[in-house]
Order: sequence, then C-alpha cells, then structure tokens
Amino acid sequence: MGNAMEGRSRRRQVRLPTPLKQEQGVSGAITAMLIILIIGSVIGLIYSVYIPMWTKDAEADQMAETQRQFLTLKETLDTQVVSPESAVGTTVNTRISLGQDGGPIFGVGGTTGALDVNPLAGRLEVYNLLDANETYGLGRGTISFNSSNQQYLQQRFSYEIGALIIAQDEGAVMKVPPHFLARNTTRGDYEVTLTVPALVGNREQVSGTGSYVIQSTLEVVDTNDFSLADAQIGIDLSTEFPVLWSAYFSASLENDSALLAPEYNVTSDTTAGTVHLEFYGVDRLRVNVAVLSVGIL
Repeated sequence: MGNAMEGRSRRRQVRLPTPLKQEQGVSGAITAMLIILIIGSVIGLIYSVYIPMWTKDAEADQMAETQRQFLTLKETLDTQVVSPESAVGTTVNTRISLGQDGGPIFGVGGTTGALDVNPLAGRLEVYNLLDANETYGLGRGTISFNSSNQQYLQQRFSYEIGALIIAQDEGAVMKVPPHFLARNTTRGDYEVTLTVPALVGNREQVSGTGSYVIQSTLEVVDTNDFSLADAQIGIDLSTEFPVLWSAYFSASLENDSALLAPEYNVTSDTTAGTVHLEFYGVDRLRVNVAVLSVGIL
C-alpha cells in the first residue's frame, strides 16, 4: 500500500506547460521570423533599388570626369599640333581615369573602362585630284575610351584626327571639331586650310580601374603653304563615324565658307567607313601636320 501511495504522489508532481508559456514560445518564434523577413526585405530593397541608383550616379560622375579629361587631352594635343618647330621634342602628360574600385559595403561606386591608343586607326589624306600620287598631307591615329557601365549609358570618347567625338547608344556628336577651313576670302582667293595630327608609336590598351597617363611628344612639325592655280583638291578620311564627319564637313562648308555648291562636293560610305571631299578651283592650300609620338604610362 505504501508503494501505491508513493506512485500516486510522484504522478501528482508532473506538471504540464501552461497555455501562457506555450503562447510565449510561439510569439518569440514569430518575432524572430518577422525580424528575419524585415532584414531580408531591407537587403532586397537595397540591392534592387538603392545599389543600382548609387551605381548609376557613380558611373554618371565617372563619365563627366572622363569627358573633362578628354577635353583637356584635346586641348593639349591641339597646342602641340600648332606649335612652332622650336617646340619639337616637348613632352606633355595628360591623366585619364578609367574608373575606381567599389566601396567596402556592397561594392557600391565601382566603375571601369578601357583606354586604347591606336596610331594606325583613322586616316586623313590631302592630295591632288588630278594626280593621286601628289600628296599634300597625311594625318592618322585615335585615342579612345570605352566605358563598361552597368546602369548608366555606355559611352565612347574618341580623339580622332584632331576632333573629339562622344558616342553612345542614341548616336554620336562631334564635341570639338578639328582645325578645318575652306572659304572664299575678301581678296577673291579660294583657300583650304587643314591642321591635323599624325600619331606614331605602338598600339597600347589598358582596362579596369585606376588612372593612366597619355604621354605625347612632338616629333615633327610640317607646315606647307601651296599657291595653286585653279587646283582640284581631294580629302579622303577613314573613320568609325563617317556620318558624323560627313555632316560636319557639309555644315561647315554650307554655313561658314561662302562657297557655292559647284565649288565642292562631300560624299560618304557608311559601309566602308569613309568620307570623300572634293574642292574645285582652289587658289591656296595650307596643310599643317604635326607628328606626335603617343603612349600610355
């Protein structure tokens, strides 16, 4: 009997969880799940909305900086191109930024690009239409930057035969034109003047982030002033942007030259990437060519 009483006594000591404790346990689990969901939602919002926005802003800032640097490069090379012979041997450095590494949090702000110095790309030749073997001047070479944007518009900045061109998906614009002039002077002379760079050296390419230097050295200044008699002059240009160059030459001749349509002709071939100009009855031709050795440091 004593053992039976002990069993009943032990059974009375077993206690089941109260409803309040059960509710507290469930509430704690739900709270933890909600916190996890909120954190996940915030992170998802950051990745889907804020990071693309921050990335786009960083890429836009980089494109603005690259444009400023290429404007400086254009100004630097133009100064060398029109320099006197006494400046031969002068070297100038121009810094170009490809991009920057992203920040420590989410990698925000990272931008990249590629720089290409190609002395063999692009070509401009001035010659006698009646004798193609008689060449008056030759320019060549491009320096270009291509973006690798993730959110902002892809852009290309190109210094091509003395012009600065900016291209993107919607089209291209000649930001700064080359040194070109064709006109009838007040003396009644028909003049054509052209100043172009001729880049020499090896093709060099870099990509990624960081800053590099375009080094340009003036090697030769070749200035020619031809007095002609009713000459016929041709200009052939090979380019990545034949439509843009054709439009520039046409607008320049129509608006600024005081020439009549029978005195010149402009044609282009978008498939071949060429532009062809013809000038009839030219009295004076000035062609300034500056040979520049270029490279990337």
